[in-house]
Amino acid sequence: MTLLIKSFTLGPFQTNCYLLADSVSEKAVVIDAPSGAAQMVDEANSQGFSITDILITHAHFDHINGVSELIKALNRPVPVHLHPADLALWRQRGGSSIFGLFSEQQPDPTAELANNQIIMLGDHKISIFHTPGHTPGHVILYSPEAATAFTGDLIFHQGVGRTDLPGGDFAELMKSINDCIFTLPLSTRLLSGHGAETTVENEKLGNPFFD
Repeated sequence: MTLLIKSFTLGPFQTNCYLLADSVSEKAVVIDAPSGAAQMVDEANSQGFSITDILITHAHFDHINGVSELIKALNRPVPVHLHPADLALWRQRGGSSIFGLFSEQQPDPTAELANNQIIMLGDHKISIFHTPGHTPGHVILYSPEAATAFTGDLIFHQGVGRTDLPGGDFAELMKSINDCIFTLPLSTRLLSGHGAETTVENEKLGNPFFD
């Protein structure tokens, strides 16, 4: 398999973000960009990869606060992809004021994500699934070849995303998990926005929200 995944845990909220790279084309994408995301550029450069896109699972501040520093470190424009249903949240600085925090306004996304969209990384397909519930425009990214889903804050090891913030909806969240996570092969790795990785099988059998 030519797809490589490098995980990072960054920022004060210990947000997981990922570098997904194709060793043949030497192209890579960044998945989420918390504070400190510029170090993903250093990693890509050290491996000889060129970052072509920044893919955002959702617009909460702890997943987007590093976008501007990431672009600055790249020293060239790259598309920043976001589902349009989360654009209002993005322009509200990711909801940081709810927590009494100040976040710098990030430059607007330049590309829209849509349900069932395919993004190519070299010859490999990354499928985008719209999974509202945690935020209105939340998406997950699924790579069949890597047998991996990048789940943002939709589902965690032994947990699910919170729905008590503006735009959250518990019924929608559970539907998104049932429709877009639990329909994947049982062995699929789930790489979330916080905490340890897990699998579809582990969460079907052991997640307390699905007893």
